[in-house]
Amino acid sequence: MISGRVRLMVREIFMSFRVLGNWKVLQAAWVLALVMMLLVSSWFPWTPLASAGERLFPDEAMLLAMIEKEPSPCLYAELAEVRGRHAASCYGRWLESGQISDLQKAIYYAASAAELRPDWDQPRVLLAMIYAEFSGDRETLEMATELLIEAVDINPANGPAQLMLAQILMKQGRFWSAIEQYDSLFVKSPAMITPVNTAPLALCYILDGRIQAGILHFDRLAAEHPDHPAVAVGQAVLLRHGDQVERARNILTGLASSTAAGPELRRYAGDLLAAWDREEME
Repeated sequence: MISGRVRLMVREIFMSFRVLGNWKVLQAAWVLALVMMLLVSSWFPWTPLASAGERLFPDEAMLLAMIEKEPSPCLYAELAEVRGRHAASCYGRWLESGQISDLQKAIYYAASAAELRPDWDQPRVLLAMIYAEFSGDRETLEMATELLIEAVDINPANGPAQLMLAQILMKQGRFWSAIEQYDSLFVKSPAMITPVNTAPLALCYILDGRIQAGILHFDRLAAEHPDHPAVAVGQAVLLRHGDQVERARNILTGLASSTAAGPELRRYAGDLLAAWDREEME
């Protein structure tokens, strides 16, 4: 059985060469990954960037020297935190610079931090964020999905990770799975019930052909969160798609004059009603 360490190493090798678009090198990378399975020590944390001839960060080099003399769980945990910070820093630089070297470092360091601290969700979330940047690629989205599932399993209270998981599942066309994640998220964290999140939830029901189920879901949300503007928007959209136009209009009309909704949401409700009027006149 392939260990978590090896899976993360294979992922980062795959992604590093995948981004470069060199498929012959990619095939060679898989062979390299298999060799690494045999060569990696069972006790010493693998050192990213050494193969690229890069210098280690001073804080990382100091910890590695201490670990070589007298390894301990505390030092490994500290090294994980250091590499996690460097992964985030390299990721930020890559977003600004677009340099492949920054991307490779971010992947290496995040994967190493996840290996060193299997109970830490953040490195997996960062890796998922990196892979999700390549949203047009099916393989990288699948890797991002797997990492986010692992992260949420490690820390069920990580709402942003679960939200990202729902969004990526939706991009993959896995609408029912996305619905399940939104539902779980709203139960655990009612603060996540916002128009930005209820709108894609309603859309998932429509795209999955489960409009009636969506109406029932939003009716339940409305009962649990009376007069919640974010719930009202999704509820109205689903009702209209479910041919309950009068009820949908009544909800939006109430929302357009609700002081609890805020000016932007009131304006949106009014614009949506006007758009429906135009469609019915055509």
